[in-house]
Amino acid sequence: GDLSTGLPWAVIVLILAGGVYVGLEQGVGNWLSALLVATEGAEVSMAGLATAIFWGSLTGGRFVLTRIPGSEEAILIWSSAVVILALLLAPALPLSIQLLCYGLAGLAMAPIAPFVLTVVSRRVAVERRDHVMSLQIVAFSVGAACVPAFFGLVASRTSMDAIVWGFVGVAVLLLILFWITVRSRLQGLK
Repeated sequence: GDLSTGLPWAVIVLILAGGVYVGLEQGVGNWLSALLVATEGAEVSMAGLATAIFWGSLTGGRFVLTRIPGSEEAILIWSSAVVILALLLAPALPLSIQLLCYGLAGLAMAPIAPFVLTVVSRRVAVERRDHVMSLQIVAFSVGAACVPAFFGLVASRTSMDAIVWGFVGVAVLLLILFWITVRSRLQGLK
């Protein structure tokens, strides 16, 4: 309880961003097949392939992209920007190219979770890390449940086409949360 008081604003924002990120990851992974079948008329096998490409890129990217040089904060910004671009462009492209966009989105998402965990752990005192890590895990779980459910609500109230805008909207929110964090860190260095 009292370990939660006095957390830096940037840590709280990063914890929230972690939840938003995991929600986006699960939301795209969970809704992609249904989205492609409903909006593109994709065969179930093609929709399944798109989902496999997304999850395969995300998983494979975790082995490779967490080793790229540069600050974790900068990589969070660039990864989020690539995710937004890939998700925004995908619906306007032929289905075969959409598969590549969703694969690129998965690849760009790959370093986000590990880097969020790293950035947060470096911003708190050693004696607070376990507590803050547990807050992050709770945020991850809440995001994994709530964001895909939000996409379902959007689809049920509007149309399946709107899920794409939900993907992009959540990705933009993620970029904003990361930008707030990076900006606060840069101001703290001045």
